[in-house]
Amino acid sequence: MKKFALIIVSSLVIAGCSSNKNRVDTVREEVLSREMVTPEIEVTHSGCGTVSKLLRRKCKIVSIDSTGTAPSNGGTTILRSNAYLRACDQALANVSHWMGQRVVSDRVEKNVGNSTEGANSKELQNSTDSSGNYETSQRENMNDTKIEIINTIRVSSQQFLVGWKPIRDGSPVIDKQEVKCVQRWDRTDIDFIRQLRNLR
Repeated sequence: MKKFALIIVSSLVIAGCSSNKNRVDTVREEVLSREMVTPEIEVTHSGCGTVSKLLRRKCKIVSIDSTGTAPSNGGTTILRSNAYLRACDQALANVSHWMGQRVVSDRVEKNVGNSTEGANSKELQNSTDSSGNYETSQRENMNDTKIEIINTIRVSSQQFLVGWKPIRDGSPVIDKQEVKCVQRWDRTDIDFIRQLRNLR
């Protein structure tokens, strides 16, 4: 009886090992890759590579990290606290501009010209000597041209960001008078937010 039970257990183990071949693709889909899409933004994704696209796997964004920095202009606690808030806002602004921004460019050229020309002639004659006739002539010509070129570029971005939170990634102090803040978006947090909204 013990031998029969041992044979059954061995058969189940072998069958389980042989069935693992079907799970290889599933395991590969869970391999996460991290990519710096900008110098400040890092995206962790799964199934978004070239091989995954050839295998028609679904691209899944797992998390996004955005880093912002700000000068503290000093080392006091309140200055660092205010700088940290600005750094967190800068991190969210980086995400907003990365997702989409509106760019308006205006170029205006204005030419202003001013030209003045004047002539003045005067003749002098000496009454005592007929050879002492003198003639003087004055002529003025002044041109003034002014060219103004104004180039204005306005960039704005407005996004409604949901599920972002600051995380602790080492010390927020990166220099004597500079701090950083890392804002993270996580897919798990989005699922929690959706559940909370359904409770209303």
